[in-house]
Amino acid sequence: MVGAISVENANVRLKNVKITGFDTAIAAKNSSLNMSDMTFDSNSVALDLERSPTTIINSQFINNRIDLIVDSTPLYVIDSILKNIISRVDSMPFEDVRTNPYKVKAQAKEALRTSDGVSKRTKFIGVIKTVKEYAGYATTFYALFQLIMYMLGG
Repeated sequence: MVGAISVENANVRLKNVKITGFDTAIAAKNSSLNMSDMTFDSNSVALDLERSPTTIINSQFINNRIDLIVDSTPLYVIDSILKNIISRVDSMPFEDVRTNPYKVKAQAKEALRTSDGVSKRTKFIGVIKTVKEYAGYATTFYALFQLIMYMLGG
């Protein structure tokens, strides 16, 4: 576990930090992170979280190869998160014409049906990226994105 910032067994609060050009911007294991007004730009991996509940507020992920790594997340956890996404999207209103809850639900269902671990993780990352994109337009998707981040960290 190596990153521009690496933490283990710690409670960390970061504010107004820009991390650019690293293999891994932040690597956290068994830690709690609270980040606001962050910028993750042009890193190979922005966040590599292992059992680390994380809150991210008003932050930007720009041109990272991977914004959030989930490879160490067990498949049963990914399936649980996908089921949670499907359930929540079913009751979402159309807040903004730039969002499409049905697209997110279809992506999540496709990922859930996938049995190959690598393909499932790739599709799961696609779901997260769509939710993250929509989070900029609609508060319901912002809340869903925050929930996903928390579930991945916990």
